[in-house]
Amino acid sequence: MRQIGTLADERQVQRLGDYLLTQGVRVQVDQSEGGFAIWAIDEDRVSLAREELNRFVENPNDERYLAAEREAGRIRDELIRKEKARRRSIVDVRRQWASPRIRPLTFLLIVVCCALAFATDFGANTDGAVWQGLLIASYEPEGRYIRYYPVFSSGSDIARGQVWRLITPIFLHGGPVHLLMNMMAMQSLGTLIEMRRGPWRLALMVLVIAVVSNLAQYAYSGPNFAGISGVAFGLFGYAWVKSEFDPAAGIAVHPSSVKMMLVFMVICMTGLIGSIGNAAHVAGMIMGILLGYGPVVKRLLQGAR
Repeated sequence: MRQIGTLADERQVQRLGDYLLTQGVRVQVDQSEGGFAIWAIDEDRVSLAREELNRFVENPNDERYLAAEREAGRIRDELIRKEKARRRSIVDVRRQWASPRIRPLTFLLIVVCCALAFATDFGANTDGAVWQGLLIASYEPEGRYIRYYPVFSSGSDIARGQVWRLITPIFLHGGPVHLLMNMMAMQSLGTLIEMRRGPWRLALMVLVIAVVSNLAQYAYSGPNFAGISGVAFGLFGYAWVKSEFDPAAGIAVHPSSVKMMLVFMVICMTGLIGSIGNAAHVAGMIMGILLGYGPVVKRLLQGAR
């Protein structure tokens, strides 16, 4: 940023600033005892800004400067509109609780998770009826081992009509930290998607991602798992794809948040923070990506016809 000159009259400063804005030249004005110092913000536009200032001083009442005032107003309104839209559409998961106001379905999901966390003593009561009734398959400890009933066997819980088990493990959590982290992610990502897609679309996404992520984790480690993190990663994958390939959808995730989520996924895989549902994370994110990218592929195919 370099100073290109000074003007004494505040009205002229405004008029020059309006004209330079219409020419794509950004300036900053600082008031001092000797008048108003004008600075060109972009180094590659300094020469142009200085030339325009010299022309302006010669005839500040030229018609082109008067016309620029009207055009500058329109440009400023458009810039303000775009900035507001950008702030509405971008969510940084490092600042979850500063996100837009929580929406009804997202709030309901959080309430259910919290209520069941307290009802099951945060996973301490895994032999209780509530925990056992919501796992993907019930199990019984037998000495050092656990005997469980395969999900799709003829005598399984689901085969007997307890189909809710394909979904309900997402509502169980094994500790306050587990619950808090998942609720922060759901509040942030769920609110964003519910704002743009509505509660019914979000509900369908949660159900689909929950089933896929739960089955993946069951196939990997058996029935004794819990948490909504697979769904959270699915919503993240959906929002990430929309950010990159479908900006018109108005759903975006800040690049730093993308890096943070991916790094966290890798850390979980290392086992450094304990037993984690990595299969649910990966399957959930892949499902979310597919849900987000599907409409993009459809439009590309329609455009190719």
